[in-house]
Amino acid sequence: MTDGPFEEFPLDEEPVTELTDRGLGDLLVQSNVRDVDERMVLSQAAVNLLTKAERAMVAGDRQQVDRLLDRALQLPRDELAEADAALQAAHMMVFNTLVDAVESSDDTDSRWLDAAEAALPRCSDDAREHLLETLRVVASDHELDRPDLRRIRRLAPGQGLVDGVGDVMLTLTDADKPTVRRLVVELLEAVGVLRSELGARGVETVG
Repeated sequence: MTDGPFEEFPLDEEPVTELTDRGLGDLLVQSNVRDVDERMVLSQAAVNLLTKAERAMVAGDRQQVDRLLDRALQLPRDELAEADAALQAAHMMVFNTLVDAVESSDDTDSRWLDAAEAALPRCSDDAREHLLETLRVVASDHELDRPDLRRIRRLAPGQGLVDGVGDVMLTLTDADKPTVRRLVVELLEAVGVLRSELGARGVETVG
């Protein structure tokens, strides 16, 4: 474990030479693989720090929350996502919390949707948009019962994704540091609210 913002994760530097001809092609593929590996390390470092921050938030340890947030916000920008790594990770924590609940539920079990609907008014305006975005993606990517689809379309009208990127994240590509910090805090609070609502209904959650 390091003192900086990164946790220790090994990079997979094994060349993927079977996919290319010799020479420059191999170098380009190896470079692309390393870029992917480094992005995975960056993403996992952000998630690890913010998961600990969310737990500290639930425990009421504000000093620990601030310390972990400071470390997460030191991480480099996620250039592929065009967002700060901490903000992208916080967005994905909201997303994964709900999607994990959907995927752990039986087809006829709508308690995850009850929990999401109950969580919406408890979130900040900005965090609510991230949860609504997640609901739209769930409606698009999962085979849901018609009543659940109708509920989601009522709660979160829209298509969900634009060119594979969430609408809500497209609005945050140029967010300044104070805005990023505020949004990360609000998204972590939304994760806690969503976990609470899921847990109150006996829905299995991960983490």
